[in-house]
Amino acid sequence: MSEPISALAGKNAEGFARVSEAGLQGMITLRGNLASAALAAAVKAATGCALPGNRGIHTKAGKAAAWMSPDELLLLVPYGEAEATAAALEAALAGEHALAANVSDARALFRVSGA
Repeated sequence: MSEPISALAGKNAEGFARVSEAGLQGMITLRGNLASAALAAAVKAATGCALPGNRGIHTKAGKAAAWMSPDELLLLVPYGEAEATAAALEAALAGEHALAANVSDARALFRVSGA
């Protein structure tokens, strides 16, 4: 198995703002009924965060839960924990109409800074 690498290898660009690739980040797309108590409990167990409201995000201890659409969240966890976290979410949501997918290698994370 190959070692994971970031898509941009830490590249950055500077102008009126600095845009830098942030490196590897665990990302899990979680689709389901955001009104479900089971889904809320699974998100809390996975991230330590409550479900965010529309267009919101909650963060705690390097993990996050971000609202993406009326039936989708993006969960951020350390890269090395993404696969196990997605599996734990699938197990916790067995019997629910839900899907947890590790999308860590399909996306990049950027930091934007400047005046």
